[in-house]
Amino acid sequence: MRDGERKDYRSANLQSLPPGDAPLSLAPVWQSDAAKILNVYTRSVADARKVHDTAPSEITRALDDDRISVSLAAKVADLTDEAKADIITAHSGR
Repeated sequence: MRDGERKDYRSANLQSLPPGDAPLSLAPVWQSDAAKILNVYTRSVADARKVHDTAPSEITRALDDDRISVSLAAKVADLTDEAKADIITAHSGR
């Protein structure tokens, strides 16, 4: 996974922390501002957020383990639940 994609995904994780669970007291951050801070594309931050919010846990684990890119994980997140299940079943045990 590119270093930029790792930062994209971590930005989505930070955005989702409930108040008080964030490492610092953080104000909400626009995706475009997060992208500028991390020196990545806004689209990458948006993809990371989509994965964080909608992808099955197997996909987020694969992303955490550097077995899948943020952009591919975002494409999987857009699929129907049945298609997601087919992909997970086909790639389980790899």
